[in-house]
Amino acid sequence: MQKKFLFVINPVSGGVDKAPILKDIDRWATKAGHQYSVFNTTGEDDLLQIKEVLRKSEADVTVSVGGDGTALLVAEAVMHTDIALGILPAGSANGLATHFSLPKTTDKALNVFNEPAEVRCDMLCFNENRHALHISDLGLNAKLVEHFDQSDARGFMSYADGVLETVKDMEDFEVHIEADGNIHEARLIMLAIANANRYGTGALLNKEGKIDDGRFELCLLKKFDFGNLALHFFDFIDEHAEYMEVISCKKATIKLNKPVAFQIDGELQAETKELKVEIQPGCIKMLIPGKEKSFLERLLS
Repeated sequence: MQKKFLFVINPVSGGVDKAPILKDIDRWATKAGHQYSVFNTTGEDDLLQIKEVLRKSEADVTVSVGGDGTALLVAEAVMHTDIALGILPAGSANGLATHFSLPKTTDKALNVFNEPAEVRCDMLCFNENRHALHISDLGLNAKLVEHFDQSDARGFMSYADGVLETVKDMEDFEVHIEADGNIHEARLIMLAIANANRYGTGALLNKEGKIDDGRFELCLLKKFDFGNLALHFFDFIDEHAEYMEVISCKKATIKLNKPVAFQIDGELQAETKELKVEIQPGCIKMLIPGKEKSFLERLLS
């Protein structure tokens, strides 16, 4: 079925040249008979401009071409509408693409739109005015995002160097949480607010997270251990271990004893010491692979 697509491209995401991606898009759309247009983000009024372009183009599908931050931007433009959201992973962090086992190459990722499955995904709302689609957190990982933003280097070695430097200087913090009426108190090194279950690196955060279940997970990391962190990367996470606690809920108020680093879907925010979080169920129609991939298919894609 022929459709109208709007591709929203972040020209600077991931340090990736988007010219080859544009060629792949044109080749794919021509072969399939789809109409398409392109919007390049600039960082100035992108959300309003995307909404206006969508209105004029009457697109059926809008596709994020970038990382998790670009996907969130596009999601905010189409939330509570019938316009579908697709993803072409092309950023420094591609957590949503990893969560949905999307192919890593552009041509294979585009082919997902030929026979996609549709899921109605949830979003998170922070303090009644900021949204999130993937994973946000306070503490350790947010400090890693800060380190990555301040560094000119990219790639795994830069990330590993950031881990070592951040952990060395990381301080814990106290948290008071009211989640669906239940009180939790702890001293943490990281608090993740997860709509999904896996970071863009492939690291498993929790086994419970589903992006379409009308709930989110608070993942409390109570102490840091390199051995335990390594296990996350091999999916051996033990959510019942003493260093980890997972709370599934629909609404939560989070209060910290001091301002702590905070990031939303890979985008660094101002330090904060209080958050109100609420799930917004089924507000995004997302296009994902039509069948669940095996481990081998994910590895080879």
